[in-house]
Amino acid sequence: MASWFNTVTSLADDLVTGFLDENNNTSSTSTPSHEYDEYTQTWLDAEGEKSTDNPLIEGSLSTGDLRFTHMMDCGNFSDAAMSHELKVRGKTYIDDRVKVQSPGAVSTLVGFEIFEVDIEDGAHTSGSGNSSRYDHIASKGLMKQRIEAVKRLQDPPFLFILNFQIPGDPPVSLVATFALPRNMTEPLQDDTDDMRAFKHLWSQYIDLPRTEDERLSKWEDATCDSQKVEAKSPPTGMLQAWGGPADISWPDPSEPGSLPYDDFRHSRFKLIPAMKNAPWVVLAAVRNVPVILGHKLVQRYFRGDNYIETDVDVASSVIALNIVALCRNYAKHIDVECAVVLQGESEHELPEKILAAISLPFIDIEKRRTLFMN
Repeated sequence: MASWFNTVTSLADDLVTGFLDENNNTSSTSTPSHEYDEYTQTWLDAEGEKSTDNPLIEGSLSTGDLRFTHMMDCGNFSDAAMSHELKVRGKTYIDDRVKVQSPGAVSTLVGFEIFEVDIEDGAHTSGSGNSSRYDHIASKGLMKQRIEAVKRLQDPPFLFILNFQIPGDPPVSLVATFALPRNMTEPLQDDTDDMRAFKHLWSQYIDLPRTEDERLSKWEDATCDSQKVEAKSPPTGMLQAWGGPADISWPDPSEPGSLPYDDFRHSRFKLIPAMKNAPWVVLAAVRNVPVILGHKLVQRYFRGDNYIETDVDVASSVIALNIVALCRNYAKHIDVECAVVLQGESEHELPEKILAAISLPFIDIEKRRTLFMN
């Protein structure tokens, strides 16, 4: 499979010469005039005094203009919460397989940034340096400062953070942050059918183990076909029963954020892509079909007081690695729209409602920044 993609990529490079923009942009960093003091957990202004401002975020969720500030301009990304044309499972999908237009996403896009991964800054390494990654990026550097900034808002929302860990030279993290009301786990009398179904699924999704002991106990208790899963690499028979592809490098239970193979989140986190414009070689490799990512590659999950983070480890799958490497080469010529849905699989979990949606037209991977500004 890898050799096939290498051959196709090489052929495409020859055929599309002259089509690509070969400008060699260098990475740069837009540094805020304020600094976050880790010791006092307060913001300092340019003179080193305690600041009353909130320099990394502006607006509010209630007015629909909540947004991170001082972001790197990596392209004309936008919130696709209302503009998307993606369909989800309808109320009667179990019986008729009919999909319907979702009336909008639950969350609002707050920011999108590309961070260059630096091994010296505590990145996790596996294999070559090109596969290094930032796990739990919300706990590190600038992203940690942004999370703290959100906490300081008068009515702080809950955040859904999506961290796509992309291998390459250099490896990068594509981080999208979405905000939604904190009461999304509380049933209300006037909830619509899709909102009731969403809250039911969302409550389970964010209910992560809060300690390492609780997380490891998930592995000890996990079963597949009524058999105990060993707290090591899964046996081949279990993988076949679960339906996991053999090209994935499964994590060891000791890795923070990893959960058993039959975990609820792995089987419900669904990505719906819509490739609007791209070179033919990318269109041939990427299908516009929904995919349960946790069945195709490794995902890790992290929870904070006001957020949940889902890390998507592209390097864990040979097939995904080759497809994403192809897309990375042509990123500035790809217009794609993506939505995240928690898949409904029974009548009381339907109709589905989109959790988050983002439009990424022609993003520039070269317009990345460092996670640790100071």
